[in-house]
Amino acid sequence: MKGKRKHIRHTVRKFTEFVVNGSRYSGTVLNLAKEGSYIQAQGSLSTGDTVTVTYQLDSEPIGEMRRNGTIKRVTKTGIGIEFKRQGYSD
Repeated sequence: MKGKRKHIRHTVRKFTEFVVNGSRYSGTVLNLAKEGSYIQAQGSLSTGDTVTVTYQLDSEPIGEMRRNGTIKRVTKTGIGIEFKRQGYSD
């Protein structure tokens, strides 16, 4: 059965900091694709909130990635994010 995702999600484990409604949170990116990611995190987070995520890349010279998106799913253990634009920069 084919899922809704257009791109493959890669399993990762990266520390991240993200900002939602002016509040800073930290968590762990557990999977990552061009169109979104899932972050293991706790906090007062809601579907539809705008989020800015920052995480370290494994490759140089880029080093750090910052992406803007929307929280599409909130679970007991984290959030699913859809990035505003696909690719490597917003």
